[in-house]
Amino acid sequence: MQRPLKAIRSTASISGAVLALGIALAGCGSGSAAKTTARIQISSSAIEGTTLPAHFTCDGANVNPPIKWSGVPSGTKELALFAVGKPPAGSANASSTIEWALAGINPSLGEVKAGKKPAGAFLEEASDGKRHYSICPPKGQTRLYAFALYALPEHVTVTAQISGVALYHNLAEGKPEFRAPAAGAITASYTRK
Repeated sequence: MQRPLKAIRSTASISGAVLALGIALAGCGSGSAAKTTARIQISSSAIEGTTLPAHFTCDGANVNPPIKWSGVPSGTKELALFAVGKPPAGSANASSTIEWALAGINPSLGEVKAGKKPAGAFLEEASDGKRHYSICPPKGQTRLYAFALYALPEHVTVTAQISGVALYHNLAEGKPEFRAPAAGAITASYTRK
């Protein structure tokens, strides 16, 4: 059974603009997400303490770090992984940015390798409108980045109108019926010289 979601309009601070989300979930389901989000354990062998190495930024190869996960709830059909740039501390009216949005990840893989897109996964538009990974804060600034992983209880068919920003907003901050039932994140900072 194909169960379409209505277009969602939001003026979330993550983009500062109205976003339209048009996705259809394949299969049947309860129609509402759990009110409490379960925790997925994620880690990266490349993140040293809380610092993102330059190799994974525009000062290096600008490729995604390896990300591993465990504790994905049974029944998860796919995962979505984001790199979310947090605004500098004390920035007035600044919002988070999506630096990477990877959806359609098979949860049984257990990892995304450095600089690789798993088979079947697809990139969505980041905040800059491009479908890529890029961590590149302004020179001389330190930024905090969260690598956030979300479990989806059903397969997502994404239309051309959806962006990674809209998908992230709805999984992380949207109405309860559209939020992911399980998630996990690790954070790392990077100072660009």
